[in-house]
Amino acid sequence: MLLPPGHPALLLLAGILLGAAAQDPRYQITQPESLSAPAWGSVTLPCAFTYPDEIELLRDLRVYWRRGFHGQFIYNHTERFTHPDFRGRITLVGDPRGSRTASIRIDRLRESDASEYVCHIRVQKKDYKWEQWRGNPGTKLTVTAQASTTHVPSTEQATISATMQQPAGPGAAPVIGGALAGAVLLAGIIGLAVYGARKRTGGRQKDPSARRAHGQSQAEGGGEYMEIRVGAQCCLALFLLALLGELWLPALLYAAWLYLDRETPARGGRRSPWVRRWAVWRHFRDYFPITLVKTAPLDPSRNYLFGFHPHGVLVAGAFGNFCTEATGFGELFPGLTPHLLMLPFWFRLPLFRDYIMSGGLVSSDKASVSYLLGHEGGGQVAVIAVGGPPESLEARPGALTLQILSRKGFIKAALQHGAALVPVFSFGENELFHQVPNPRGSLVRAVQERLQKLMGLALPLFHARGVFQYSFGLLPFRRPIHTVVGAPILVPRTPCPSHQAIDRLHATYLERLITLFEEHKTKYGVPPEKHLNLI
Repeated sequence: MLLPPGHPALLLLAGILLGAAAQDPRYQITQPESLSAPAWGSVTLPCAFTYPDEIELLRDLRVYWRRGFHGQFIYNHTERFTHPDFRGRITLVGDPRGSRTASIRIDRLRESDASEYVCHIRVQKKDYKWEQWRGNPGTKLTVTAQASTTHVPSTEQATISATMQQPAGPGAAPVIGGALAGAVLLAGIIGLAVYGARKRTGGRQKDPSARRAHGQSQAEGGGEYMEIRVGAQCCLALFLLALLGELWLPALLYAAWLYLDRETPARGGRRSPWVRRWAVWRHFRDYFPITLVKTAPLDPSRNYLFGFHPHGVLVAGAFGNFCTEATGFGELFPGLTPHLLMLPFWFRLPLFRDYIMSGGLVSSDKASVSYLLGHEGGGQVAVIAVGGPPESLEARPGALTLQILSRKGFIKAALQHGAALVPVFSFGENELFHQVPNPRGSLVRAVQERLQKLMGLALPLFHARGVFQYSFGLLPFRRPIHTVVGAPILVPRTPCPSHQAIDRLHATYLERLITLFEEHKTKYGVPPEKHLNLI
């Protein structure tokens, strides 16, 4: 299922944002506190860093420079990225691997360049784990209208212990604990109400042929893997409190508007560029961290159907890459608009449905898929977690099992609308959580599968780390996620595709998916002898 805003994983974000960094003297960044330079001149922003000698040899070392502690990235020496405002004006003058310096020179200074500049270091150790830290504070640059002498403070003034991204101190414990306790209590009450509503409204179709006619896209679009979402609970509770309190009239007017607006989730949703660029999503990205990898250009005059693999427990990579701009989807694929598909049920919940639509989530029903893939002029991307809820029960570190051999609904949709198919593999998606052992044939798996059939929602029993300790909790492990977008498979428009045509395209898709995985697996920590297991 696809992770929407408001998922329990956002408790993770609360832990991150409330966290006070644990200072480790072995990880340091030295930056001058302030510098001054004349407009149209040049200035060198010094950055020296340290890390423990015992973690050599490093697998990777990356240098980033930000404008502001949580501001825009302006330079990335590994990916050859320079912000457009600084293009042609930034040069790396340090030696990150040799002398452990990452200084940059900015030429042709403008008065608008006056700001704080922060050096950010990431290293990948031999065990594939990442450490990252940054200067705190950075270097405050003043750009003067007339020439002035550049001043570099003494080393004693400049030595700043870097901020290691570690769990918070004891002050955050009551906040997180209270939130978790309230969520669990509310889950029981609203969960029963939600399940009862689904039963009364015929949420389960008894006729298998009718279910197939409705389209397999609901199951394949993700959206079913957890029964209750904290955000949905809170929004529903707020609406009920308003309806039963003094705000009953605005609540009734909103309910009437919901009825009039009921088709919007199946007609492209109502995304908000402002919400997609919230700073909180950058914290979400940096926690793991999440990286979006482009392997081939995509023509914006076409519509696309992205098949996302593996499902994982949270589908954090799909959410971070396609429901926010934190990883730069708009810059990597200009002219394309991504939409994550989610179970239609969640768009019936007041307030919550507007929140998730603002990030780009849309209904996964057949009408919604047809609207996106049949859009005149192209530029639309429908993202489907093909494995669906059953695949989430297989998600655990090292797992490479994909439930795809019998899933062909997305293939049929691509053929009907002539949308190009794009395989997407998210390395690291299964590394975020452990699951209670649930092998096929076990009692745990039997209960999970029975609940899935009854309620349409998978219930993986997962655990990882806590806010203040690393042995047990509900926060995901900090493991890098690399979401690799493959080359498109051009599909001829076939309004009534035959079973043979569907099978042929499905076989081609599987071949491209396997090739994508094999070409990139060793880059992202998968041993060469491991291969995908398709079931």
